[in-house]
Amino acid sequence: MKTDEGPEHSADEPSDVFRHIALGADVGSALIKSATLREALQRCAEAMVRHLDVAFARIWVLNEKEGVLELQASAGLCTHINGPHAKIPVAEYPYKIAVIAREGKPHLTNSVIGDAMIHDQEWAKKEGLVAFAGLPLVFRDRVIGVVAVFARNPLPTEALKALESVADEITLGIERKHSSRNLKKSEEMFRKLVEESLAGAYIIVDGRLVFCNQALASIYGYSKEELGGSDIRDITPEEDLYMEEELNNRLLSGDVPSLRYETRRVRKDGAIIHVEMLRWKTEYEEKPAIIGTAIDITERKTIERERADFLAMITHDFRTPLTNIIGYSQLLMQKPTGLHEDSINMLDAIYRNGDKLSGMVEDFLVHSKLECGMAAPEKIPGDIEEMLKKIGEEFAHQAARKRLAFELTVSPGLPRVPFDRKLLERAVSNLLQNAIVYTPEGGRITVSAELAPGPHGDFAAISVSDNGVGIPAELKPKIFDKYFRSPKTSGAMGTGLGLAVVKAVVIAHEGKVEVDSLEGEGCTFRILLPIGPQEKNWAA
Repeated sequence: MKTDEGPEHSADEPSDVFRHIALGADVGSALIKSATLREALQRCAEAMVRHLDVAFARIWVLNEKEGVLELQASAGLCTHINGPHAKIPVAEYPYKIAVIAREGKPHLTNSVIGDAMIHDQEWAKKEGLVAFAGLPLVFRDRVIGVVAVFARNPLPTEALKALESVADEITLGIERKHSSRNLKKSEEMFRKLVEESLAGAYIIVDGRLVFCNQALASIYGYSKEELGGSDIRDITPEEDLYMEEELNNRLLSGDVPSLRYETRRVRKDGAIIHVEMLRWKTEYEEKPAIIGTAIDITERKTIERERADFLAMITHDFRTPLTNIIGYSQLLMQKPTGLHEDSINMLDAIYRNGDKLSGMVEDFLVHSKLECGMAAPEKIPGDIEEMLKKIGEEFAHQAARKRLAFELTVSPGLPRVPFDRKLLERAVSNLLQNAIVYTPEGGRITVSAELAPGPHGDFAAISVSDNGVGIPAELKPKIFDKYFRSPKTSGAMGTGLGLAVVKAVVIAHEGKVEVDSLEGEGCTFRILLPIGPQEKNWAA
């Protein structure tokens, strides 16, 4: 690269200093006040011709996607921006402008004629051009364009410094314009996304909807114009106002980073609908604000109510006849007078299968209610040891019939734990039932409870262990899935819901269930129940 210094000057002429200052001012004004990038760069090129006394000035901007320099401004000898120099391939073009962009270095010469980098020597001679200065426009080590000037007189050092200074200004101006354009595009895309979203979107300031999209207006039965500016109290049922204000105050005070909850709204026609809200704290026009989305879940709530009614019907219609079958068969077995031994055996089979069927129905009901949020646990502080002893008495008899050893141990001093007795009994019973089914005769079953420390609080740990068939390693990730049954144990009667119920019950208690097993050596299931409030949700 050839670089010739300009003529020596002990001091610039005062007029030159002022011209260079004026150049900087004009370039700054052009970059700030122009509506488009092309308009701004054209005014910059004209300012360079005017204040640097050059014959010709051009500015190219790099199109990174296509790898070409696109001519955006031309002033002086040529003012058109089309022709052979309109698009210069950076990687292929062998002459000055492309080389400057490729190398990221300036090319300065006061000897244009004879300079191999200056391609059109005949044109340079014809126009009497003597000097050339081409500078890369570099932003954060990345070339984003090139500025170049031709002059009929040698370019002095101070003129080159002024050119370098405005090149820096132009670089920042291009980046600002690009950033502004990209931001505008992003804002337009975001607004389009919000406006066309199926979810309602809104911004609330001081209890009023300062912004809403069409989806939100449609959910509430209004037009956007009608809903905009509304007080949220006007679309909230009176009995829900206190909760709404409390939640918003928590969000605005920073107590919580976001909120997801279900509430109700009043449509324009007076109908009450159910909506799911997701909210964050933000700022709007320098005021604390709430931004969020709303989804109409009225139909889902209706389906849930219908499902609840259906489950209630099943509860009644299944349990009543099953209770009768189990009760009468048990009563007949207690008074076997006159019954043949085969009849007694059949009664026993009726009782056992009825009892299993009752357990399967109970699993289905419990899991369905927990899954759809219809059976929130009624957690009351209780005695884990007392509950386990009660369950143990029942299963100790079942274990004895299969000649299995049964042991129950509870560590002394275990504190009372908040739990739903009916649900937890169901979970432990399912674990014990599995242990009995999958442990061969002569095996051993152990139930224990102890205090287990956790990173955010203590837990009551209930363990059910056996030395039965165990669980193959590849099946461990699946055993808590609904309706999953091991291919090796598919002969046993069941629905595949037993362990799914255990997990659902434990999660409803904000606890955790673990399993440790080796195939052929038995397994241990461990239920961890939080003794007090936990900072971390172990069910996650």
